[in-house]
Order: sequence, then structure tokens, then C-alpha cells
Amino acid sequence: MRPTWRALLTGIRARLLLVSLLLMLIPVIGFRFILQMEQYLRVGQQQVLAGSARLLSATLSDRPALFPVAPDISADEAERRRIVGLFGSDDPATAAHLGSAYDRSDEVERVLEVVTQRGVRIWVVDNRSRVRGLSGNLRRITDDAASEGFFQRTYRIIVRPLLRVVATDPYTPVADNADATYQAVMRQVDRALLGEPTASARLAGDTDAVILSAAQPIWQGDSIIGAVVIEETTQGSQLITFAAMESLLAMSAIVFVVGFVTLLVFAGKLVYRVRRLQREADRAIDAQGRILDPMLARISGVEIPDEIGALAQTLDATLSRLRQYNTYLEQMAARLSHELRTPLAVVRSSLDNLRQTTLAEDSRVYVQRADEGIARLASLITRMSEATQLERMLQESDAERFDLRAVVSGSVAGYRLAYAPREIEYQEPPDALMLTGVPDAIAQMLDKLVQNAFDFAIPDTPVTIALQAGRNEIELRITNRGPLLPTESTGSMFTSMVSIRTDGGAQEGHLGLGLYLVRLIAEFHRGRVTAVNLSDGSGVQFTVVLPREKPQ
Repeated sequence: MRPTWRALLTGIRARLLLVSLLLMLIPVIGFRFILQMEQYLRVGQQQVLAGSARLLSATLSDRPALFPVAPDISADEAERRRIVGLFGSDDPATAAHLGSAYDRSDEVERVLEVVTQRGVRIWVVDNRSRVRGLSGNLRRITDDAASEGFFQRTYRIIVRPLLRVVATDPYTPVADNADATYQAVMRQVDRALLGEPTASARLAGDTDAVILSAAQPIWQGDSIIGAVVIEETTQGSQLITFAAMESLLAMSAIVFVVGFVTLLVFAGKLVYRVRRLQREADRAIDAQGRILDPMLARISGVEIPDEIGALAQTLDATLSRLRQYNTYLEQMAARLSHELRTPLAVVRSSLDNLRQTTLAEDSRVYVQRADEGIARLASLITRMSEATQLERMLQESDAERFDLRAVVSGSVAGYRLAYAPREIEYQEPPDALMLTGVPDAIAQMLDKLVQNAFDFAIPDTPVTIALQAGRNEIELRITNRGPLLPTESTGSMFTSMVSIRTDGGAQEGHLGLGLYLVRLIAEFHRGRVTAVNLSDGSGVQFTVVLPREKPQ
């Protein structure tokens, strides 16, 4: 039986595949860990930046020569200094935007050139909001988009916008222009001039880079004469993050594919073993409940020491014990008939001797009843030994080719005389049906079925015998109108010493050898016998299916 879609979706394979989806948690957990590490790196970078600002502030503090009181100069001289400062600046665009607020100090610039690193921009602003020093720039470490890795481009184009939609970014985006940058720096400068060190972070426009900044006041004695602001991007830590994410993605893909394929193979093998065990268990027991082949453990992977192998061994042992018990039940009739003949002969001879004596009239009645009981008991013993005699006859008889239609037609003619005035309806095929076997056994099988049908048929209702030929099989059907068979007993009723008869709702136990003999004869001729209730609920139909031989 092929599994349905519902069975596939609720089976072991589907459940293991669902479990395999838990492997998707590996990259999710890894990405979350990497993002947390990036946050820790930013915190550490911010702390390092604040320390650098304090160190630079200490370097610039208490050095009056760096912040002299500038005499009034002409506008032409101020413009000349600004142009000179623009040509010497590392960030000319920002310096140009400052205009007259950029009053470059050569001494301050020389100090800044010593400490400025790539990707770091340092501002030195005096207490009159004039930029006395501007060193470094915040350009990307690499401006070549083609040098970005696949994951970086994917993260920048797809992942980052999604994260901004589903989560609140802790950093405020700032327009990526000189005016916005100047305003952000001057807000920190204003607070530093009040003696309050600050640290902040902002997004540079729509980029992924975060600009970290730290501001410290510059002291001259007890007075604040300026402020230093150090800015740095997180591109360096982002490159590390992207590299880690690429490695995580590659390793996760490998682990997921390998794990998924491994679980798929394991699930397939597991389901195959379970289904094979199921198929062999179904084949091990026939419709009559007989154990055919209990060697389940041998064919179901018992060499694998797991729970399925242990289950196969248990089923194998159980079926072996059931097979022995069924064999014992099948041989019980022959054993009982053999064991009962001797005490039956003793009782019969004792009754014969008793009849030779002079008995009172009332005592003769008891002797007569004992004779009747002995006769019934002898009949039962004879029927019990009939199965053994039939098996011996089938083994010793020579199979011959005969016309099944002729055998059934002759038997029906005899039944009409024997069961008169009961009616028999016979449906005969037009052509001969050749079969190889024992004709006498076929006639005996038909005798049992017809006798069973008349025993349970409603009085004055006919028994129907139909012989029909198919392409590869011959069907012999015996139908009677009467009480129905219990649904749960249609298979076991062909077993030796088992018979369940229903009469008015009550069940009565019988010896149950007739249908067992029918099954033996049908199986000897490579056929089978079944019993079903009629679809309209009016009676019972027994069907014997025999293989049809091709005409010679």
C-alpha cells in the first residue's frame, strides 16, 4: 500500500526534516553574536577615542604659544591664510565650507600631524569658535565599490534597509555634507567649552558607517581656551564584521547542507527499515491468521543494534511462538481423535456387556441414552480425524487434469436429490474449465460449503451455486440467505477448531472443522477461500478462487 500525502507529511521523514530546519538557527545565532561583538567593538573604540581626546587635550593645554592672542589683521591677510590652509588641509571640502571660521595655526597643525591617523579627523577650536586646526579626513578606507565583497554589497543593499524597517537604529542619521558635520562638531565644542567632555555617535548619511566622536576641553590654567574633537568611523570594525559574517555564512551553509543531507539520508533509511518491517509483518500472517514466515529480524536490519533491530527481534520471537501455538491447535483435532478412541471403545464394550444382563425397564432407558451419546461422540471423533485423513490423501494422491465444470455439475445433481425439497440455483459456465488437482477433494470441498449454506439458510430460500471463469482465475461462489457473519471473524473462521455461528444474536461454539478442510483443499489447488456478508445484508457468500489453466 502506497503512503498517502497525509502519511508522508506526518511521518518520520517529515518530522526529521522539520527538525533539520533547526539548523537554520545556527546562522541566526551567529549573526546575532557577531552584531553584539560589533557593538562591543564600537564601545571599546569609543573609549579609546575618548582617551585619545584626553591625551591630546593634555598635550595642547597650558601651552600659550599654541593659542596666542592674535592681533587684528586685514581682510586680505585673513583670506591669504585661509587659502594657504585650504591647500594644506587633508579635508579641503570641509575646510572650504568653514570660511572665515577656519583660522589655521601652524603650531597646532604640526602637533596634529604627529598624532593624526588614517580615517581619523581632529578638530581644534578656540573659545571664539575659530577652527585653529583641522587634520585628517573621514573618507572610506576604500572608495572602490567593485572591491566590496558579495556579502558587503548584499548587506548594504538588502539587509541593512530591512534592519532599519524592523528595528530602531540607536544612531541618528546625519546628512553627509560639510554643513551638517560642522554643526554636529560645534554642538560638542560648545559643551566642551563649558567644561563637559562629551562622546557621541552618528550615522553618516545613508551609509552603514558610524562616526564616533569625543570632545575634551583645552585648559590654560583654570580657564578653558578651546576644545579638541576627535572623529573616527567604524569602517575598520565593519570590515572585520563583514569578514566574520562571510565566514559564518559559508560555514553555516556547509553545516546546513551536510546536516540536511545527513538527516535526509538517515530519515530515508529509517523509514525504509520501518516500512520493510511493516510489509514483512503483513506478509508473515495470512488472512486466516496463520504464521507464514516469522523471520522478520533477518530481513529488517537486525544487524544494526538499535531500537528498530530490537523491535524486529521481538516481533520475530513473538511470531515464532504464535506459529508454534497455531501448529499445536491445528494438530489438536488429530491428537484428540487418537486419544479418545480407546476410552470410547472401553465405554462402548461396557455398554454391550451391560445389555447382555437382565435390566429393569427404567434402566434400559439410560443405556439407550448412553448409546446415543456414544454414537454422537464417535461421529465427532470421526470428523476430527477427517482433517488428518484429508491431508494424507492430498499428499498421497496424484494430481490429474480434469474438468471443474463437470465435477461441480455432477455434485449439484446429487445435492438436489439429497436436500430435496430445498431449492438449489446453479449458474453454469458455457465452456469446460480445466484444472489440475484432485477431483474428489474438490467435490468434498463443495460438500462442506453446500452443507454449511443449508445449515444456516432461511427455510424455503434457495442456495445459489455459481461457477464463473475469468481471464486468469475461476470463481466458485456459494450464497445463502440467512444470518450474517461477525465482521471480526471472517478470517479466523477457516482455522482448525474455530467456528462462530450467529443465531438470533447469540453465538454458539462448534467444532469448526468443515471450513478448515475447505481452506486446506483450496490452498492445495493454489487457491484461496473467503467469506463475506452480502451488500444488502440478506445473507452470506463463500467464494473459492482457483487459478485457471490455459487450454492445451
